[in-house]
Amino acid sequence: LCYKGFNWGDVNVDGDVLEMSVKNSMAFEIPLSNLSNATLNKNEVIFEFHLNDDAEICLSELRLYTPEFKQLQCLQPRGRYDVKLYPTFFHLHGKSFDFKVPKSSITRLLMLPHPDYRQMFFVVQLDPPIKHGQTRYHFVIMLFEKNSHVELEMTATDEWLETHYSGKLTREVSGPEYEVVARVFKASRSSCFHTFALDRDSFFI
Repeated sequence: LCYKGFNWGDVNVDGDVLEMSVKNSMAFEIPLSNLSNATLNKNEVIFEFHLNDDAEICLSELRLYTPEFKQLQCLQPRGRYDVKLYPTFFHLHGKSFDFKVPKSSITRLLMLPHPDYRQMFFVVQLDPPIKHGQTRYHFVIMLFEKNSHVELEMTATDEWLETHYSGKLTREVSGPEYEVVARVFKASRSSCFHTFALDRDSFFI
């Protein structure tokens, strides 16, 4: 546990207590009654605490970092969404709609080439589906240009990534955008992952 700077671990809410564990050991816990405010800012969750005027030193703020992909194009649900990955769910944040999808509902991950071979579909199959009004979405379908490349640098330590992802993720991830997104999803969720090749007479529905 580092007392100044960054700590990497798992955050859990147990009843009225916020717990943080590092290397599967309890690092600290904070009663939720001590919170005065909680806000979401880009890829950080910010907790503010009631100040104790009688204490010489007190915790005033805690920030939790969440991995994020910006403005990914989705065909279903349609729109562009920021995708944020949390320990137990992923969050789709768009201009009009927000969806919180439990990772336990992910049943399959699919990589499908577009018939024009210039684009790729990344599909997340869900059970139960997410809902908006009377509409149910059994699939989250993302569309990527094959020639779009990204370079990401994780702010986690190599040790933390090895502990939590068993070497499936490294601090520096680069390559085609669809491969990077698929790699992170696959590492964060132990699901069946499949790729399919379509011939030029095939259709994607």
